[in-house]
Amino acid sequence: MSDTTMVPVQYVGPFDSVEVAATGHDVERGHIIEVPADVAGRPPAGEHGDEDYDPGEGLLAQVDNWVAGDLDAMNVDALKSYAGVLGVDVSGLRKKDDLVAAIRSAAEPQEVLEDLTDAELLDHDPPANEDTAPHGADTQES
Repeated sequence: MSDTTMVPVQYVGPFDSVEVAATGHDVERGHIIEVPADVAGRPPAGEHGDEDYDPGEGLLAQVDNWVAGDLDAMNVDALKSYAGVLGVDVSGLRKKDDLVAAIRSAAEPQEVLEDLTDAELLDHDPPANEDTAPHGADTQES
């Protein structure tokens, strides 16, 4: 049985828009959509190469492309469920603000979306790589 909790995520990747195949959403850069928690997944945790490193899963594992959306808009039950998906221990937490803080701290070093300006979101350039040029595109300078 899949998790039906809906989680807001925001696309911040290098393309103008992408399709989320699992849901059929077309998402423009900077826009927030709600997806099932199992599609949102969780961001990586720990240091790459460490024994306890968790590469994450789902959209949020792609830290250069997706960030958690508006957690403040989620209700307490949804936040608790989402924390469970992330593996964040929220036992004993009852206040919405405490749940949001716990989830945000678990998502570090991922940037907290609310702290970014539109200009910073739009200033996110993909790394230059000749291998990513469309087939047949001229990548040499004249």
